[in-house]
Amino acid sequence: MNMLRRFSILQRLISVTVLALVIVLGLMTAFAIDYRNSLLDGRAMKTQHLVESGLGVIQYYYQLQQNGELSEQQAQQQVENSRSALQSIAESVDTITDMTSQVAAAAEQQSRTSTEISASLSQLSNLGDRVLRELQGTEVNTRELSKLAQQLEQLIGQFKTSRS
Repeated sequence: MNMLRRFSILQRLISVTVLALVIVLGLMTAFAIDYRNSLLDGRAMKTQHLVESGLGVIQYYYQLQQNGELSEQQAQQQVENSRSALQSIAESVDTITDMTSQVAAAAEQQSRTSTEISASLSQLSNLGDRVLRELQGTEVNTRELSKLAQQLEQLIGQFKTSRS
C-alpha cells in the first residue's frame, strides 16, 4: 500500500482506468472468441445433419422404388426435389459461415483496437508522469530563484548609499 503513495492521484487514476479497460477488452475478446467457436461448432453439426438428412431422403425414395410404390423416374424426381431443398439449406449454412467469419474478423479488429487504446493510455500515463516531473522541477527552480532573489536584495541593501 505504501508503494501506491509514491504515485500521484492522477497516476493512480490512469493506472486503474487502464487496468479496467484491459480487463473489459479481454473479457469482450474472450466472449467473441467463444461465440465464434460456438458458431463454428453449430455449423459443423448442421452440416452433419444436412448430409444425414440427404442420405435418409435418398434411401427413403430408393426403398419406395424397390417396393414398387414409385417408378424409377418418380423416385429420381423426388430425390432431385429433395436435393434442391437441401442445396438451399446448404446455401443458408454458407451464409451463416460468412457471418461467422465476419464476427471473427470483428473480434480480431476489436483486439487490435484494444491494444492500440492500451498503448495510447500508457503513453498518456507516461506523459502525465513527465508533466508531473517537470512541474516538480519548476517548483524546485522557483524556490531556488526566490532564495537567490532574497540574497540579491540583501547584497543590494548592503551597498545602498544615502543621498543628501
